Parts: sequence; C-alpha cells; structure tokens
Amino acid sequence: MDQRLCTGCRQCEMNCNVAVPDQFNFDLVARRAVYIPFLQVPGAVWKGPSP
Repeated sequence: MDQRLCTGCRQCEMNCNVAVPDQFNFDLVARRAVYIPFLQVPGAVWKGPSP
C-alpha cells in the first residue's frame, strides 16, 4: 500500500483482514491493521504497517 496514492475512500480498510488490538479502546476491541484514524480531518490518509 502506498500512502501517497490514498484518496480516503476506505477500501483498503474494508479489505484488510488483519485484526489488531485498538489502543484507543484500551485493547478491549480489535480494529483493522490498516485504518484511517480520524475520518473528519480533511485530507485524511490511512495508517498501517510500513511497506
């Protein structure tokens, strides 16, 4: 995945099948390994493992 090509469509997040503990929720729930942390931010891009 190339962060420079991110358009914020969240397709990568929906297709990611790797679950990791969600630190924001004290590891009580899981989230996708690739995610957009703040959807409300203009120009939001994905975060995830480095290529």
